[in-house]
Amino acid sequence: MSAAPDDRPPPRQPDLDEAVDHYGLLGVRFDATPVEITRAYRRAMKLNHPDRHPGAGQAQAEQRARRINAAYATLSRIDRRRAYDQTLQSQVADDALMGRYVNGGFTPDDIRRAKAEATRPYRRRMTAAEEQELRRAHLATYVSLGIAFGGFLAAIVLVLVLLGIMGAVLRLLF
Repeated sequence: MSAAPDDRPPPRQPDLDEAVDHYGLLGVRFDATPVEITRAYRRAMKLNHPDRHPGAGQAQAEQRARRINAAYATLSRIDRRRAYDQTLQSQVADDALMGRYVNGGFTPDDIRRAKAEATRPYRRRMTAAEEQELRRAHLATYVSLGIAFGGFLAAIVLVLVLLGIMGAVLRLLF
């Protein structure tokens, strides 16, 4: 037997608070250090822990605590934070471009300017660990390019040597 239409739970409506960014949820700036993020997380959890809100407010506190935990899980790991920052930057740039498109025409210069203006507030200084990781990635890229270029040069030299040997053999034969 199927349930009556009145017995079904209503469809889940998106929570407006889900649109809040992780930085705003923890109350930190975009260039916050890992120590500042940890302090903000602990402060937010002290205020929003479900045990501090017994009764009717406990369910809301659990939702807030889940969002705070998700924000901290994202911002506390370098790779996740970098990916989140890039997503946030592209969303802001897209919103700025769409706003210009909807509000009137735009030129390619407007597009470049809007992207630069939109992403500027979300740029932050890289941490020492991020700089070190970037240097390692650059080094690995340079080594790979060097190996590939060296292999290409070795192949060319080998072909030239073989052509020279074949030319000398052909001259001896004919």
